Order: sequence, then C-alpha cells, then structure tokens
Amino acid sequence: TALGSTLVNVMFLMLVSSLFILFLRISARHLHKDDYECISLIVKEVGAVVANLRTAVSFLLSFYALNRISWYWGVLMEGHALQGRAHDLALIAGANAARSTEEDYKARYMFYRQILLCFFFAYQAFTPKLRFLGYDPLISAGLLERNEAEALKRAHRSPGTVCQSWTCQWIEAHLSKEARQHAFSALREYRDSIANIQNLIAQRAPVSFESMLYVAVYALCAVLPFAPPTVDVHSRHMLMRTSHVAPCIGVALFCSFYLALLHMLRHLQAPFDDIGHPNDALNPLALMNYTERHLWDYLTAPPPGTTLLAQEAAAFSRDTGRGQTSKF
Repeated sequence: TALGSTLVNVMFLMLVSSLFILFLRISARHLHKDDYECISLIVKEVGAVVANLRTAVSFLLSFYALNRISWYWGVLMEGHALQGRAHDLALIAGANAARSTEEDYKARYMFYRQILLCFFFAYQAFTPKLRFLGYDPLISAGLLERNEAEALKRAHRSPGTVCQSWTCQWIEAHLSKEARQHAFSALREYRDSIANIQNLIAQRAPVSFESMLYVAVYALCAVLPFAPPTVDVHSRHMLMRTSHVAPCIGVALFCSFYLALLHMLRHLQAPFDDIGHPNDALNPLALMNYTERHLWDYLTAPPPGTTLLAQEAAAFSRDTGRGQTSKF
C-alpha cells in the first residue's frame, strides 16, 4: 500500500525528530541563557517556515488529489460505459441477425470475436499483463485467425482500428433497415468509449506543476522534524521535564500522511498496473470476462417460446471451438 511504502522514510524522520528534541533538552539543561535563546529563536523561525509550507502543500495536494481521483473514477466509469456499448451491439445483432443456417452462426461468432478484439486492444497498451501479449494467445483462444493476425500486423495506426472497421463491415453485411441504423449508432458510441479511455490515460498534469508539488512535500517533510509540534522551546523547565514521545509521533503522523498521499497519487497515474501496484489497480480483464459471458447469451438466446436454446448453443460452441468458460 501507499502507507506501507513510506514507512521507512517516516521512521527515519521520526528518529531525526527524537534526536533533535534530545538536543533541545540537553541544550535547555546545560547551555547559557543567551545561547539557548538563540537556539529557541531558530526553532521558532523554522516553525514559521513549516507553517507556511504546510499551507502551500495542503493547497497543492488538495487540488491535485481531487483532480487525480476524479480522473481515476473517470477511467473506471468509462470502462463500464465501454462494457455497456459492447452489450448494446450484441443485443441488436442477436435479435436481428439471421440464425437459420450454420453459416449464420459462423457470422455471429465472427461478430462476437470482433467486439471482444476491440475491447482487448482498447486496454492492451495500458495493462502490463496484456502489453506484450502477441497474437498467438488470441489465436489459441479462438478470438483470432491466422489470416486476420496478418492483416492486423499491417495496421497503420493500431490493431483496434482494423477490428472496428471489421465490425462496421459486419453490420453493413448482416443487418438491415432500422436494426442497421441502431447498430451503427451503438458502434459509434462503442468507438467513442474506446477513444475516451485512450484520451483519459493520456491526460497528465504539467511536469512543472508535479515538480513543484514534489519539491514542496519533500521540503516540508525535511524541515518538520526540526519544528516538532507541542514542544514549547521557550520554557526550559517544561522542556527538560516533559517526555518527547508525543512530538515524535506527531512528526511521524504528519509525514506519513503527506508522503503516503503523494505516493498514492503517483501510483494512480498507472491505473491498470496490477503487477507493481495491485492494491489500487483497475482490472480490465474482469470487464472483458464479464462482457464475454454476456455476449454469449445475447448472441445465442432463442426467441421466446422456442426450445432451440440447446441446439443453438451447441452449434455456436462447435463453430467457436469453445465451451461455456471464458477464454481470457
């Protein structure tokens, strides 16, 4: 977690704070009054610096955190929107495409594969588990054919754009009239969701702003041990008699909050990194599996009042080369 990743730095700052408070207690006991007043003045000035830095850091972190978490939720919700668009396409095709011959089922399976391939390539570049996955696993899963893989390799922009073109051609060839118009509308929304995911991932804060934020947070954590909270350096007797456990804990809590929040925001920049940061990672594979099972039902469900479900599912399984389990 983000908090666990900062514990080493927090413990070091806590140790520095305890040593500094020990230095103050020894100074209060042994130094001359004028020398000690000079030290207390320095501590007071450092405290003023910490107060100003805390205000700046709180403002910058609040602004950045709100925008970054909103962006993270936007990526999450856009994945669900993409899932819904895929369901819409399968619903329209399942209700209107022909289903009388074996060739019709092969055509449905082609549409099923094209929708899932568009979904897969929408997330491949951003997901570590999928980033270096070639075409052979897709061929083994029954989602791609050898000749199609060769066509995807020749894509000018990306394989996903070719799959979207194939989906559009399938709608033109197998649907008609209003069903075709509704399918094209759903396909446009499907393409928009894919583009929105890519655009959201590409959004980054300016480098200068992030650099300023990091410098401010690290500067605050660096000087915070030298201005421990709840320590009254002006009262020598109270400083000598009071335990310094609470101020050290206060420094640790403040530093852990700022560093953990900064660490979390840095991890959110890679929302699909389920290898390096599994706790906060989104899981597009779960969306794909969920969508795949829905597409199966949408494309094989018979009309109401018929008993063709078993025969249709068997024919669809024979054409796809798969059973009821997911291929992802």
